Amino acid sequence: MLNRRHLRVKVMQTLYAYSLSEDKQIKDFEKVLFKSVEEVNEMYIWTLSLLDEVAEYVVIDAESRAAKYHSNRER
Repeated sequence: MLNRRHLRVKVMQTLYAYSLSEDKQIKDFEKVLFKSVEEVNEMYIWTLSLLDEVAEYVVIDAESRAAKYHSNRER
C-alpha cells in the first residue's frame, strides 16, 4: 500500500537525483519515479504474501507439536 509518506520520500529522492544530475532530462527521472512507486506496491504484495506463508507455517507447526505431545502422553 502506497501512502503519502512513501510517495513523498520517492519524490524527494528523485528530485535530489535530478538536482545532482548533469543531464536534465525530466522524462528519465519521471520513469525512475514511476518505477520506484511500482516497486513499493510490489514490496507491499510480497509482505502480504510473507504473512500468509508465516500463518501457514504456524498452523503446521502447531499441529505437529500437538501430535508430538499426544503421542508422548499415550506411552
